[in-house]
Amino acid sequence: MVFINTEEAEEAVIKEDQWSYHYTNTIAAGKKKFFRCNKVKARGKQCDAGIYLLFESTNDNVVLFRSTSDHTHDNIGEKPSRIPTEVKTIIQELFELKLKPKVIIEVLHERGITPSSIHQLNNFLRTIKSTTLGPTSISLGEIEQWCLESSQSIPESDDAPFVASYQIIYDDDGDINERSFVFLLQQKDFYKLPRYKKKPC
Repeated sequence: MVFINTEEAEEAVIKEDQWSYHYTNTIAAGKKKFFRCNKVKARGKQCDAGIYLLFESTNDNVVLFRSTSDHTHDNIGEKPSRIPTEVKTIIQELFELKLKPKVIIEVLHERGITPSSIHQLNNFLRTIKSTTLGPTSISLGEIEQWCLESSQSIPESDDAPFVASYQIIYDDDGDINERSFVFLLQQKDFYKLPRYKKKPC
């Protein structure tokens, strides 16, 4: 099918209400603008059907080409975007058994459960770890607050450590590479430790 200008060609594509822009390729004959079937998501397996517009380099004509393949979007099963609640419970039980992600997926297969992708599984395991073990990172402000509280409250036990001194450096220019901290932990019985002098030979 030949159109006399770009507007007419693109309007025809829009009216079919089943195509989305995919990518553009330039060749000697002109520019090819490809469209994919919009019944499936852009990221994932694509429908076999497709069209493209050829914008001829020698004139203003635009030619519409169609693939010879039929639509296959009905046969493309979409994977669930989230892990079902009942599967999450099983994964958490397996995690508590200290099984690694690949082993967890194998166990799910053995139980007849379609496992999620390794990416989804790792994300969920990170959520479990964060919930049970707390956050994996700490800010300089939190470190400073902990040092302040520890230095002001010396424990009664001689063996319990406390912060004897600390220094937190914040960079005013916002460069995180210039931020640093240092603190000294000490015990009350540190000064009670026996001192040995080396005898001269």
